[in-house]
Amino acid sequence: MDPIDIIYTPLDLPDCSFVNVDKFTSWLVSVYPQKEKSSAANKKMTSENVYKDQYPWDLTFGAYDGVFLDNFDKEFPEFARYCLEIFNIKRHELKSIVFLPVRDTVKGVAFWHRDLDLNGFRFYVINDRHEENPLLIRKTVEPYNKIPDLKTPLDDNDPRLQTEIFKCILPKSTQPYYVNNIRSVHSPCINVPGKRIAVFVAVKSEYEEQIRERNKNLILRSYEKFKDIAILY
Repeated sequence: MDPIDIIYTPLDLPDCSFVNVDKFTSWLVSVYPQKEKSSAANKKMTSENVYKDQYPWDLTFGAYDGVFLDNFDKEFPEFARYCLEIFNIKRHELKSIVFLPVRDTVKGVAFWHRDLDLNGFRFYVINDRHEENPLLIRKTVEPYNKIPDLKTPLDDNDPRLQTEIFKCILPKSTQPYYVNNIRSVHSPCINVPGKRIAVFVAVKSEYEEQIRERNKNLILRSYEKFKDIAILY
């Protein structure tokens, strides 16, 4: 088995329950919106341009193009270290740390998409209703070996996607997890009011394959531990 055969699994890693969520949330509000957000939207991150007011997140960067922003690393040094060390990423390999607080107006399934990063490392700073507000995932029809050209918007009946919808289950709300951006798409589903801030850590493209190989045993080990709730292609 290879990580590409695993669509989703919790990761056998320490969680981020040490983060002062109130302080962190205040920081997010104080720095939003960042100028880097507009820059990213003008490059590749086009979903917000497509969905406009229906876009479900107040996307905020802790790091962008390898540089920490708005004193994130100084205000939250332990958290900044965690974002790197938990996924075995070296400082020079970092591309971005992205925070995705869900807007209060979001209800139901947001929209199907796959993210741009190859490695698919994720966790929640907080997801206090994670059982009621799960991440949903759909497999691609074809077993791709490279990230496919699945740009938003994706129709619910897109023939490149399988129709079955899976719910991603977490043993603990802030536990790190792996999501496959090659053979699946995903969407948050907000059924009840709650606080939900997802985090993903992306690395520079020239290091993606190295880091994928570096974390291969972690993903496989985690699948074996959580195979009762993990999802295979």
